[in-house]
Amino acid sequence: MFGVNAGPEHLNGLPWGESPLSIKLLVLLADGAAAVLSAGFVWKLAREKDKAHRRAVLWNSLLFILFTGLCIASSSVTIRVEMRWVYISLAAALLFLSYMYGELTRGVKAELYLKRLWPWGAIFAVYVVLMLPVELFYRGYYPNLYLWPNQMRYNSLAEETYGKYGGGILERPSISWATAMR
Repeated sequence: MFGVNAGPEHLNGLPWGESPLSIKLLVLLADGAAAVLSAGFVWKLAREKDKAHRRAVLWNSLLFILFTGLCIASSSVTIRVEMRWVYISLAAALLFLSYMYGELTRGVKAELYLKRLWPWGAIFAVYVVLMLPVELFYRGYYPNLYLWPNQMRYNSLAEETYGKYGGGILERPSISWATAMR
């Protein structure tokens, strides 16, 4: 979620220590942007006068944090970590950042859209723009993940099977139930 691949190569494609300096810098800057957005959210929440709204925001935040944490925990109890589990946590974190942005700009009139963009929208955009090349870079190392060698072998077997027997291999035989029972 924070762009730091802390673990062995077979679980994350490319360990953090082997990542280029430019990728590390992008990750640190993006994490800084997320930290500024989070700090602004906490500051605004602490200054919130409406206790009912503050309580609702706290409960919503707790739900986001619990959901993300439990997604991470559920993917940590097995050796079969799949990419969809990782991206569910990332999607939840992005939704939480979006929620924080919405709370930071709550109360701004719709016609003052530039006020909604500065500074919080700009900070959120900086996070997304900085993390995009990082995600694309690390996707180039997916073949190093433990699950891809077996998947490539399965795909090769399927290609050989289709090449030898053709597409009709998956068609059902035209035998009726009565004929099969004889």
